Formats: sequence, structure tokens, C-alpha cells
Amino acid sequence: MDGAVDDYVASVPAPAQSAFAEIRRIIHEALPGCVEKVSYGILGFTIDGKAVAYAGGYKGFVSMYPVPELAGPEGDLVVRYRAGKGTMRFPLGEPLPEGLIRAAALALASRR
Repeated sequence: MDGAVDDYVASVPAPAQSAFAEIRRIIHEALPGCVEKVSYGILGFTIDGKAVAYAGGYKGFVSMYPVPELAGPEGDLVVRYRAGKGTMRFPLGEPLPEGLIRAAALALASRR
């Protein structure tokens, strides 16, 4: 990890630390070998130097960006978590939808 990534991770509000660590874990499992980089003021995940996905940790939620087109059950879940055109927002205190996050990461990686 580089210093900017360490600084961003440390800046995530305490209530979101656990969920943010979990969303990072899910994305890394879905995209083995991806590299983290701070971009646009949030954490980006790159493959071969190209941005694939982003995640952010906030006081009351964690988010993933952008929102890919998904089919099946994961596509149905996007509606529940969509917060604007390009954002999925996951409230703290609820289990993260691991299948949705994994499917989104894979779909985003396939677009690069």
C-alpha cells in the first residue's frame, strides 16, 4: 500500500471502518491482483494501471462506484442500493451484499 492509500483508509470514519475493510476484501477477492490507488478523493482499484472500481467510506455508509449494468438477482439488488446514477450506497449496520459487490466488480473489470 502507498501512503495515500494508508491515509485514506485511516480517514474513513470509525463507524465505517469494518464495512470499508469488508468491501475492500470483497473487491480484492473478485479482482485478484488489483492495485489500490487514491483517485477523486476516494479509493480506486486498478488493473494494469486502468481504473476499474472505486469505494468510499463515510459516517453512515460505504459506497461503490460506478454502477454497472447487471442481470439476474444482483441486477435486482442494484435498485435497493442505488444512490444517484453512478453510486451504490450500503448502509452501516446491515450485512454488505457480497454477491452484488463481487458481481459489480467483475462487470466493471470486464469493461476495461
